[in-house]
Amino acid sequence: MDEKRRDGLTAGADGIIEGRNAVIEALRAGTVIDKIYLQKGETDRTLGHIASRARSAGAVVVEADRRKLDAMSRTHAHQGVIALAAVREYAGVEDILRAAEERGEPPLIVVCDEISDPQNLGAIIRTAECAGAHGVIIPKRRSA
Repeated sequence: MDEKRRDGLTAGADGIIEGRNAVIEALRAGTVIDKIYLQKGETDRTLGHIASRARSAGAVVVEADRRKLDAMSRTHAHQGVIALAAVREYAGVEDILRAAEERGEPPLIVVCDEISDPQNLGAIIRTAECAGAHGVIIPKRRSA
């Protein structure tokens, strides 16, 4: 698939979904969305509908200026909305504890807070994997 033109229903490898119809369809299809960026100052009814639906689905909705959206955009046709789909499915604490129990091991869980740099989070996850951790816990909001 051409990097500049993506199917709106399919997030790219980086999880970015751009454009009003594409984001609405992703929400309708039940795609797990981590965060939605809406253009600051827009009062369009469609964007209000997207924000409402996203919040009810548990996504974080933030306002961003047009320059930020333009910088994030791959298609350069974001129409004032960009969604970040979950690239991986998140597991709950119960799932992590169950995995440890199934292996007959005492649980080893790494808990992260206020990690804002994605590279640092990646290093922590790789280190946790090497140390035999059963899971890494990160906050849903305000985290890399």
